[in-house]
Amino acid sequence: MDDSSPTSGRLFNGSISTIAFYTPARHRKVMALTIVTLQFHYGGCFVSNPTLSDLDEELLQARQSNIQEQVKEKTARVNLDEIPSGPVGIDAGFEDINKEKRRRFEGNLGGDDPYFDSSDPGSDISEDEGDPVENDEVVDPAPRKESTKIYFDPTAKKVLFQLYMVFLNHIEFREALQTYSIQKGVNIKLKPNEKERIRAKCNKKGCPWHILGSIDGNTGNFSVKTYFPVHKCFKRTRNKLCTPIWISKHYKERIMSEPTIKLHQIQFLIQKQYGLYVSKTSCRKAKLRVMNEHMGDFREEFARLYDYAEQLKTTNPETTVSIRTSKNTIPGKEVFMSIYICLGSLKIGWKEGCRRIIGLDGAFLKSVCKGELLSCISKDGNNQMYPIAWAVVDKETKDTWS
Repeated sequence: MDDSSPTSGRLFNGSISTIAFYTPARHRKVMALTIVTLQFHYGGCFVSNPTLSDLDEELLQARQSNIQEQVKEKTARVNLDEIPSGPVGIDAGFEDINKEKRRRFEGNLGGDDPYFDSSDPGSDISEDEGDPVENDEVVDPAPRKESTKIYFDPTAKKVLFQLYMVFLNHIEFREALQTYSIQKGVNIKLKPNEKERIRAKCNKKGCPWHILGSIDGNTGNFSVKTYFPVHKCFKRTRNKLCTPIWISKHYKERIMSEPTIKLHQIQFLIQKQYGLYVSKTSCRKAKLRVMNEHMGDFREEFARLYDYAEQLKTTNPETTVSIRTSKNTIPGKEVFMSIYICLGSLKIGWKEGCRRIIGLDGAFLKSVCKGELLSCISKDGNNQMYPIAWAVVDKETKDTWS
């Protein structure tokens, strides 16, 4: 192929050739003929194409000068002779990072504190005690919002109900209904009377009073769901809900303080306070319940007096215990008469550290079991009372003192 042909080109012996390409036929609507001129760089110099215009020639020269400047800058930045060929440490290239650091940072950090380098003396954290640490600021918590729920007070003297009142459980609700019925003097009927739901209605025909308590599905509390407080009936003098259990619970303190109270006295107390009549049988059961539960079975306790005496002698040497009984009072039974106790430690203490003074005194016992308490006391070195011995007898006589 001829080298001077405009449609072909080849490169040999450092010469420059021009290559022309024709566009396909489908692109001829845009441009009939596109000639791309390529310049080949050989030996570090460029040869211009004589077919270029003056403007293209200027752009080409500017591009050539820009490329040459970039090559020179890259060569100046990288000095191949200074790059170490051996093993390189982790601080390679950062040897001068700490030079003149004080001059660069001092006065430019802000604030009034002087600049300290990490190697300067006094720059480390001191272990000496400084100013005391101030207490944390105490912020009062936000006050709790008052609950809108109404809770039943079992210690209240008078029972009152309200809609949505909350009870501890169904037992407390049932006891409140029982006390309400007695205080109000009306008879009520509980139906249904279950763990999850209790409905109470006035037993008088035509009276609209009723109340319903059940467990709340959301909170699990036992609360009043329905309540109609209007009564259209008259008070009654008899109430089936005034049971011996209720009497023993509400008159426990009176029975314990006066164990010899008569049954008719209990009847009178209930009638005076609530206007109700209760039978003597209910009062007797209530009194026995209080005596057995809160005061114990004294008959069983008297039967173990000998065991009590042996226990005192075992745990406290030189103790003197004397029990006197009678088999003639009740034929076939041993009846307690008196007991004398003098502990060994009290006996030794009186001999070694008390004045030679003895005082005698007696007091009446006002409990379930009647009798008298005889005591023998002295005075110690601090002029205080010092018990020596005591005895429980049926009555104070010369025989019991001796």
